[in-house]
Amino acid sequence: MTYQIGDLYRKDPLKLELAQEYWSHLSIFIMTYQIGDLYRKDPLKLELALEYWSPPESMTSPVEIHPNSRPDPKQISLFKFVRVSGDLLAAPLFLPYIHMLTGLASGPHAAYHCFSLLRVNGILLEATAWTGHRLHPPNAFEDPLKLELAQEYWSPPESMTSPVEIHPNSRPDPKQISLFKFVRVSGDLLAAPLFLPYIHMLTGLASGPHAAYHCFSLLRVNGGQASPVSWDHIFSSMHQYFSSLRQEAYGSGDNLGSGMYRTSTARSMTPQELEAVCACLRLTRHIADQSETCRSAFCENQQWSVVMVLFGLLSCSVQHSMKGEILCTLASIAQTPVFAATIWQTLESSQILPTIPSSGDSKTGQTNSIKVELEEVESRNEEFPLTRGFLQLISALTQFPVPLGLGAGTRTPGFDPYLDFILNSVLLKYNTRAYKDAAEKWQVVSACLEILVMLLTDYQLNTDDLRVDPGEMRGVGGVSASSHPGFAVLCLMLTDSQLFKTIQQILEEAVRLFEHFTPFPGREHMEQASLLCLRLLEECGDRQASLEQRIRETASPLMVSSLEKLLLAINPRTRKADYLTNITKFVVFNSFLPKHTSAAVRILYQVCQEAASQSDIVNLFTAEKSVSAELLQGFVECLDSNCPEIKEERASVLLMENEGVTDPKEPPVENVICEHIIQLLLLSLDQAAPNLAHWLMGFHLQKPVVRTTLQDPGVMGSPKTCLHSVLAMLERGLGSREGPASLMDRPQLAELGYRLVYALAANRDTSAPTLRYLRTTHDFLFRQLQHLPLDSAKYLTDVADHQSWLLRTAAIELRTTCLNRQRSHTLRLVKLLLGEDDQEVQSGGQMLDDGETTFADREATLSVTQLNVRTAGKQMRNRLLGVLDTISFEQPFPPPVSFTFFDRDQVEALVRSLEQRTREGVAYCDVRALRKVLLTELANQQGPMVAGQRPHIMEEIQQILETVVEHNECRELLQRKRRALEGWRQILGVLLTSVPQDLLAGERRQALLFDLLHELLVKVSGDEVNLEATGLVSDVLLTLMANLRHCFQSPAAPAGGAVFGGGDVSTLQPFSGGGSRTVFASSLQIVLKGLIDYILKSGGMIQKVRVNLYGALLYCLQIAKKPELDEDLLTGPSGKPRGMERLLYQDDGEYERLAAENMETISAYGDPFMEAVCRDACDGHHVGRMLALSVLDTVLSLDRQNAWLSFLCGHGYLQHLVDSVASEDDQQLLAVLAPQPANLRALYIFQSKMSLLTRVAQCPEGARTLLHSGSLEKLATCSVLSLRPEVDDHSHPSEDDDDDLVPSPLARYRQLLFAVLRFCLALLTSLGGENKEAATQVMLLVVSHSDVFSSILRNRKPLLNVSYLRELSLTTAVVARANYHSDLGADLLEQDTANMEFRSQRMRLQDQMLALLPHYSTPETVVKELNTHISSPTTPVGGRPSSSQLASDLAAQLLHLFQEVASNITAYCRSLITAVGEGSMNQHLLFGPSLEEVAAREGSRADELSVTLGVGRRLGVGVVLLLLQQSARQFAIVLDGHDQLSQKLASLPELTAEDLKQLCGDSAVEKLSSQQRQEVARGRLLHSLAQKSQQLQHYVYIVENCLYVIWRHLEFFLVHCVPADQSSMTTPTFMRHQVGMRKLTGMSESYLDSSIVGSPVVSTGLSQFALGVSRQDIEHLRTMAPLVLNETFFKKVQLVDERYGKERSHYSFTEAIVRRIKRVLRLHTGK
Repeated sequence: MTYQIGDLYRKDPLKLELAQEYWSHLSIFIMTYQIGDLYRKDPLKLELALEYWSPPESMTSPVEIHPNSRPDPKQISLFKFVRVSGDLLAAPLFLPYIHMLTGLASGPHAAYHCFSLLRVNGILLEATAWTGHRLHPPNAFEDPLKLELAQEYWSPPESMTSPVEIHPNSRPDPKQISLFKFVRVSGDLLAAPLFLPYIHMLTGLASGPHAAYHCFSLLRVNGGQASPVSWDHIFSSMHQYFSSLRQEAYGSGDNLGSGMYRTSTARSMTPQELEAVCACLRLTRHIADQSETCRSAFCENQQWSVVMVLFGLLSCSVQHSMKGEILCTLASIAQTPVFAATIWQTLESSQILPTIPSSGDSKTGQTNSIKVELEEVESRNEEFPLTRGFLQLISALTQFPVPLGLGAGTRTPGFDPYLDFILNSVLLKYNTRAYKDAAEKWQVVSACLEILVMLLTDYQLNTDDLRVDPGEMRGVGGVSASSHPGFAVLCLMLTDSQLFKTIQQILEEAVRLFEHFTPFPGREHMEQASLLCLRLLEECGDRQASLEQRIRETASPLMVSSLEKLLLAINPRTRKADYLTNITKFVVFNSFLPKHTSAAVRILYQVCQEAASQSDIVNLFTAEKSVSAELLQGFVECLDSNCPEIKEERASVLLMENEGVTDPKEPPVENVICEHIIQLLLLSLDQAAPNLAHWLMGFHLQKPVVRTTLQDPGVMGSPKTCLHSVLAMLERGLGSREGPASLMDRPQLAELGYRLVYALAANRDTSAPTLRYLRTTHDFLFRQLQHLPLDSAKYLTDVADHQSWLLRTAAIELRTTCLNRQRSHTLRLVKLLLGEDDQEVQSGGQMLDDGETTFADREATLSVTQLNVRTAGKQMRNRLLGVLDTISFEQPFPPPVSFTFFDRDQVEALVRSLEQRTREGVAYCDVRALRKVLLTELANQQGPMVAGQRPHIMEEIQQILETVVEHNECRELLQRKRRALEGWRQILGVLLTSVPQDLLAGERRQALLFDLLHELLVKVSGDEVNLEATGLVSDVLLTLMANLRHCFQSPAAPAGGAVFGGGDVSTLQPFSGGGSRTVFASSLQIVLKGLIDYILKSGGMIQKVRVNLYGALLYCLQIAKKPELDEDLLTGPSGKPRGMERLLYQDDGEYERLAAENMETISAYGDPFMEAVCRDACDGHHVGRMLALSVLDTVLSLDRQNAWLSFLCGHGYLQHLVDSVASEDDQQLLAVLAPQPANLRALYIFQSKMSLLTRVAQCPEGARTLLHSGSLEKLATCSVLSLRPEVDDHSHPSEDDDDDLVPSPLARYRQLLFAVLRFCLALLTSLGGENKEAATQVMLLVVSHSDVFSSILRNRKPLLNVSYLRELSLTTAVVARANYHSDLGADLLEQDTANMEFRSQRMRLQDQMLALLPHYSTPETVVKELNTHISSPTTPVGGRPSSSQLASDLAAQLLHLFQEVASNITAYCRSLITAVGEGSMNQHLLFGPSLEEVAAREGSRADELSVTLGVGRRLGVGVVLLLLQQSARQFAIVLDGHDQLSQKLASLPELTAEDLKQLCGDSAVEKLSSQQRQEVARGRLLHSLAQKSQQLQHYVYIVENCLYVIWRHLEFFLVHCVPADQSSMTTPTFMRHQVGMRKLTGMSESYLDSSIVGSPVVSTGLSQFALGVSRQDIEHLRTMAPLVLNETFFKKVQLVDERYGKERSHYSFTEAIVRRIKRVLRLHTGK
């Protein structure tokens, strides 16, 4: 607007000085660079230039100065304006400013002052710096700061209303009224030569919506057509031009279609007319751009017919520049959707771009097209205004969805012709045309790319687009519709098409020009074009994954390639794979092209995300050292930017119809670039080496990454890498009172930085180099941890994630230092975390091994001192507790919305359908999609009622959207709290599990655990606590309770306090002291109450939480459970009575008192807690059921009052568990025995149930309840117990896969059977041997599954297999204890058939039990075999090749099971003998009078001792005697070994290092200290002593049983037996045998004689003839018995009694039996 200011000021004939009105408000104009544009013309020709000059007094003028020319304040202000305008002159304002100075330099004084001003300021020198630049007319229409300073010129009358809201303080003042008068009067008195300047001035003043509306109103009411400056006059003139040019076209005889481009120029427009029309078009376009109201007024005025007349002028013969202005004006009008649809229809019908195939000559049909104009006219003129205008129009039209029926009825509807023109006619040929203005080339390219980006951005992938045959269009008449234009662009970009190559060519040329770092013509448009290319690639990368998935799902024949493959392909122009390199080079231009850098990094991220390996990308970037250095430097520069972040506020949901409104607070591009780079590094770290992260952070690419030694920049030629930049950002402010500065000004980047450090530490390849660099060079973690806990209120942002990543990294560092035995670093971190650094502060830092203090330590000391000053006078809390204090579990959710117009269920279903889950599993609702669906639903509703309620419906939609946004925020906060607690949990877990015990042991460890438990339980006990937020707390509680239980049961120091038991060191360590006993006991009760409260509060929430809580409760209760110690049963604990006194001794120790307190605490909760646990035990998740059953098991073991047992019985829970065994578990267990089971849940639940039932059966009351509830009957009906897999154990003598992850079918069955057998044993033990009903039901259970038990007992060979021996041990134990009565089943089995079947099955089991005895009568053989395996470590023992120590333990276990089987068999024999009565005449005899087995022990194996059960063949009593002899000898051997171990234990401190190493038996002990070795050796000795004691106990039991059996048989054969070959029997003897003796089988004599001939049992009376006991046998027994049962034998037996038997009782059973045997031998053998 200042182009003609000089002409206006040169002449002022009337001396009116009207220019004073222009300078009344100079302060506004000085604020902006566009001040010169506001004063372009001076239509009144005033010349008051002298008012603008007020030189300083020191400046002398050669021209005489008028005496009255003293400058006044007004003149001084005007001169300041001129001078300041020159000082702050922008480049585009140079020419207008020169024109203004020319006008102001009128007159001698003014010319001199102007000359002096330019000489002083040096503005000429500044102007000469513009070489190489072309001065363009300034753009007077832009207002980038949105100041709307032009509003000062508009003061509309009060009657004029504006649709735009006016500011309340915008009441016009007199100056504003004067300026508005000038504008209005200038138009009224406008002369013809000033028309064009006046239009330019109005265009400049119409900046902003208010000014544009006022300008539009001024021209609308400005006198109609009489005034040349009015809309009526302007559009009327355009109509006249159109009519004139159109008539000329018709008069020439041309056809209608050729009117657009006629050759006649007789009636053309003059240049002045053309310029005036173009100026009016620019004014119209500018006002339409600024105000939507004015835009609507243009199109709705039927008299003006703007759209029609503009399209009409396009069809006339006018200049191309005017056609370009017309198309740009139409583009401005097309910004409204309604008018855009009208313009689409008009554009399609006008055929400016031919879309309908011509039916005549093809050349004729193409003559008048814009394609021909482009190729023949614009290309020849090397100027393209028409093409640029058309592209701008298409760009404006594509802001809204293209009409579905565009062109329907005349062609295939769609956007294809326009897209074809843009691509094939303009964009793909841009480089083949010449351009007069080099900038116009990039204008055309950027306009094309803008349309493509817009089409692709608005496109949502649709499955219908993938169909080969296009779908039918509704209401169009069956004409097929083309696919979305965005889909076509996407497919072209994802193939090696010409479009893709053109995009890469543009980027390549852009990089080539930008690399010179010098200005060039069209730089601005080149930047825009390259940015659009990058955004086009970015949009394709975002959609390629979805497209490929849809193609696979629909089996579409469409062929596309991934962006990664295309960008890594060979460039045909350079013959190199440099596509991706050219894109990445934009990172180098980050300082002046930040948006390009952001897009380039984003594309690189997408490529790396799709690439399976990044080695090719790394090789591509590092092929040339110069390029590699430039790229690395570019990435580092991006991360070094120090741009503070904008505080994000909650995004308000915009419900405006115009979705183009954007949030003014966009994050700075520099920060977005940094975020993309760090995300790229995080993504690349998960890839195989080498990857981009390794290259960008300075790791080795040619060597293994783990061997990298990171250095500071410049050290040993190391460049500055991204890792250095990230660490520099995170280290700013460390050691200061404010803390890390990045948390204050760049929190988002800081969070990503901490996450990157954690990822480096957690990565297998980069962990060691990174942690070593952070530890030695920066002391990074220690300095960061000093500022814990991080307070969100202090940093004005949520820093939970920052703290979480830092703690996770510290956990890795702590574990690494522990594994590497870096004790000083570990101790330093532990002290820092636990708040024990006061001594370190006082001593001046952490001392190194040589006594020196590092600089980092001194700095850390000062920092810690500063931090401690703030906490003076307060209770010091360690950092772990401090971090826990920052995590709040209170998370309120927004209240539900009250719906009036929408249905609640449908809205909730819609919200759930629009939820998307992140990688962490958190569901967020897509608010934009929800808003779109709701507004679409509202738009579909028609009718007057909806129209009247529309504002209220919009309010409800707003409320729904705000509620959904709040829900998303709450879920995000919950996830942050989970991450924060996870980081705290990890560092806590490492502290408790990896830190050496001596650094954190004893009461310190226990106090820490109790503090943490109390804090957690208090935090989750609040009423406002969100249970969903506390889900991870249960994991932490479980970990803490596990460590606390381990801490209480860990071995104590030898000199630490009084221990319970002489050799026992595994005791309650805290209770060893005096004062701490009550403290820890009360703390345990507090923890127990907190756990129970949490369980009751959790209710039916997440099952995992309840599982963890039940596990923690189990650990808590197990603390009071006295452990099964390795007790020496021979010597017994010191300080306690021995023998029978131990049974009467009551030790109310710490365990019992703590258990009583626990039970009292549990009982205080009453029925609610019982109900909760019982309900979870019967229903719920399988793991929860198992743990609930375990809790019941543990509580029942503590309940001395049987309150819980009464509750279980009274409420039916126990009966439900019993019934479920047969009803539910039986069917589920059938699937468990399949070769490949789906899962083993049913097996584990069944084991838990049986464990609980076994616990109940251990008390008499519970056993009777279970017996009467039919538990054994239910088990007898379980079909799964009869399905024992048939496996030939002889073929796999060492197979034992019980410990496998998925056990074999036989191992699974054995787990079921073991549970049932242990339950039976508990039942029989509790009820005692005199309970015939229990024994009968147990035997009925055995008989019901007789095939299974027969198959178990049939395998007689003693295999060295743990599972086999354990199975046989439990089976023989049940059979032995259930057969104390000979008349079982008489009361329960009423039918004779059933009774006979039951007796026959018992006889079958009896035969098999006795047949096992020969195989288990030689323990010496087993001991030798086991010793052979132990002496050869390479030989597997029991199928498990292991170390010598494990082999020794396994051998002891096998021997223990072997002894149990032998003990059970001897006990069974004893029970059969004593089943009838105590007299020698009333008993069953099992063996014959043969002692050959003893004589054959040296030359025969145990297999040869077995006999066939037939007539005349039976087992002799020598088998029992053999077992007795070997057991007595083994007792002596084991006793000797026990004594040696006891001596070693007594002299343990005196043992040498070699002896300790031998005792430990493991090479790992070499790393232990001498004290730790002694503790390990002590434990091994105690364990070995316990094993020896158990072996001695079994040998004693076997000896006693064998002695009794031998005595009974010797007494019968030598005293009462009548040989079979004796010819006669006296009457009294005969009657004594007939009346007083029972047959061995307990049956009638007739049945015995007729059915059991050949039975192995020995009876009395006349049946001896059938059994074949002759006089010779008796005589042989008389001869052999004294030889075998000699004094040596009795001495060994008496040794057993002296060393073990008398310790248990004052009366020796063994001594009495030996005495009786000796009397029988002395009286009846004579020896």
